[in-house]
Amino acid sequence: MMAAAAIVRMGTHWLRVLDSSQGWLARDHIAQTMRLAAQSPATWTLAARLALRLHPVMMRAGLYAMWARDLSSVLAHPPSDQALALEVRAALGATLIAGAQWEEAREHLTQVQRAYRQHGNWLKVAQAEYDLATLAWNRGEWRRSVWLARTAIRRVVRQATRDAAARHLYSRALDLIGLALWRMETPRRALRYLQRALALRAPEDQRGVGHVHHHLMLVYTALGDAEAALEHAAQARALFEACADREGLAYVWSDVSDVYRLQNDVARAREALARAYALWRELQDPAGLADFYRHLGLVETLAGEYATARAHLAYARQLWSTIGEPREVARCDEALHAITDSFDCASPAKKEIAIHDE
Repeated sequence: MMAAAAIVRMGTHWLRVLDSSQGWLARDHIAQTMRLAAQSPATWTLAARLALRLHPVMMRAGLYAMWARDLSSVLAHPPSDQALALEVRAALGATLIAGAQWEEAREHLTQVQRAYRQHGNWLKVAQAEYDLATLAWNRGEWRRSVWLARTAIRRVVRQATRDAAARHLYSRALDLIGLALWRMETPRRALRYLQRALALRAPEDQRGVGHVHHHLMLVYTALGDAEAALEHAAQARALFEACADREGLAYVWSDVSDVYRLQNDVARAREALARAYALWRELQDPAGLADFYRHLGLVETLAGEYATARAHLAYARQLWSTIGEPREVARCDEALHAITDSFDCASPAKKEIAIHDE
């Protein structure tokens, strides 16, 4: 095993790298150093610091299963710093949410929430409650998500005027409530929360501001205001391009096709989806591709290409089913049922192979 001094030198080097734009390229090497550092009490704190600094990089990369294993391996060794251990466990909970491992995520986040409550660290309690609200949102438990996010807000609202971390959490909780209300088909209520979230978000948080603009685009689309939706889509794209968030950019291009469908503009909807597809193929994200094919099916339905639409929607359904997302499967079923049942769907089966196995 590498000597502790060598691990410290390497870990210190990687912490400097994570301060630069090169952290993305070195993530596998940094994770390896983190795993080595976790094995010794003398270097466990360094492992935890590397884990917390590397966490945003791994989440943006979408490496949820691998990263959850790495974080678990850090926690498997006796921690020399209990406060850092709690932060690593919270990061593990967030990673498990992203990886759709709901029950494990709930277990870790509840443990984190309980520990911070015992310590009287109410900002951290609120963060755990926000993470649990995110878990509820991902499970389709919209009302519970709203309740938990509001609970988090009540804990930080007084601090938000003087504490940047509290203000950031306040904004994220408002954003999450807005998304939940949009899913609950109350877009006017959602709009108020998202506008407040945008006002609170720090301008330098380009990725976060971009996501709020994206969510505002979704709400304005639901309200039938294509002009406002396209304005927010443009702002979201510019911000995601500036911070090189390809996943965020891909989702915006997919979702903006819904705005063009509002305008009966099939050509622009197809063009937007072509841009999304290029990004999703590069990212190799199954959920992103599933989302793309559902949108493409909806556009082809509008175009009157019912056979092609069914092929795309059926493929999206298959992908969502493999991932284990019953709510998204139901959305595909709903779109499939909306297409006339009188159409003979025997012919597109061959086309589907050509479309999806390219």
